[in-house]
Amino acid sequence: MQALIVRPMLPADLAAAAAIEACAPEAWTAGQLTEELAAQQAGGAPRLFVAAGEAGLLGLAVYQLAAGEANLCTLTVAPAARRQGVGRALL
Repeated sequence: MQALIVRPMLPADLAAAAAIEACAPEAWTAGQLTEELAAQQAGGAPRLFVAAGEAGLLGLAVYQLAAGEANLCTLTVAPAARRQGVGRALL
């Protein structure tokens, strides 16, 4: 398994994150990701996270934070990176 870095999503990640998310059965749209990222950058707690490796973005997770709890909204791993621990790292 390659080394992974899990970090909050940045605006520069949107295109790659939307491409990965498009592989999901109930994918979030690029617009939905953009809206969530804008809310995050407006001062909210990070709730969009990406896993990055040597080849770039490998997966993303979106959480909803409320009352001290996190609800996982979506977690998607690029097909070529599945079964390599990316999803586990994002959780």
